[in-house]
Amino acid sequence: MFFKSLKHRFNTKEKNLLQADTLLSECQHLADIINSTTDEKEFYHSYDRLISVLTELKTYDGIIPFSNSPSQDLDFVLKSKESAIKRFERRKSISPLYITDADPYFIDAIDLFIEKGKGSIGMLQRHFNIYFNRAARIMDQLEEAGIVGPEEGTRPRKVLVDRMELELLLKDATIQCVSNIPTPLHETATQDHYKLYNHQFDYMAGIDFEHYCADLLQHNGFYNVEVTQGSGDHGIDILAEKDDITYAIQCKCYSSNIGNAAVQQAHTGKSLYHKDIAVVLTNQYFTSQATEEAKELGVKLWDRDKLLDMANNKKYFQA
Repeated sequence: MFFKSLKHRFNTKEKNLLQADTLLSECQHLADIINSTTDEKEFYHSYDRLISVLTELKTYDGIIPFSNSPSQDLDFVLKSKESAIKRFERRKSISPLYITDADPYFIDAIDLFIEKGKGSIGMLQRHFNIYFNRAARIMDQLEEAGIVGPEEGTRPRKVLVDRMELELLLKDATIQCVSNIPTPLHETATQDHYKLYNHQFDYMAGIDFEHYCADLLQHNGFYNVEVTQGSGDHGIDILAEKDDITYAIQCKCYSSNIGNAAVQQAHTGKSLYHKDIAVVLTNQYFTSQATEEAKELGVKLWDRDKLLDMANNKKYFQA
């Protein structure tokens, strides 16, 4: 926050102490206004007044032993004016948050990132003890809300708001959180994944998503449905059959669209398992390159829309 150094302390009782102390109190009050107001007239008036008060305080240099020199504070205020104006303009343009599918950790994640001064998916995973997919979705929501900046390779995300700006974002905000996000199932094969997750597949760990999809397939007329062992599965997560046609299915629970590497893996895995059709099933969509590759290799792409059809047990769902 700007002007933290404006509050000075004295260790003497000079005759001018009271007047200087009054000026210092006014400086702190003006600094608080500059840091919080969204009124343009009030901002510029307060800034000009702060410069005037600090200029007057300079006359006490050498008379009162300030902990910080008013001259230095004045120089700082003058040099910081452009930056302060930019912060004011940003604050003035802030609109209340509106999000209808926020993760329950959404607000806590903002607090965490502001406290740390940076943010990452790994930080969310460690702090909240959640899986990658859920953490990535929270990060996407924070970016969409203007809380963090875009991805920059492996660097942590930049936090774009401070505490004061957060208060403005939350004032009159509409934040509706998704309820009943499940605890990870790990490998509890006896659980009914289909019912337990209530179709909130974006929050699932990889293994849970595979079992969830296997349950959906069974609910939609597939039989001999088998989740593969994981290691050494050649990129195939589920084996299934319907209408005497066998399927080798790769499941991808991602926070971004699926590229052509998954298509190639499914095509290779189909041959190794001696199945009729290769499928890539995802909670997202596919890139144009993946779509072209799938056409050439004869791989079926089942995207988010297909997954929702199965989740809703649509009678018209076609494999």
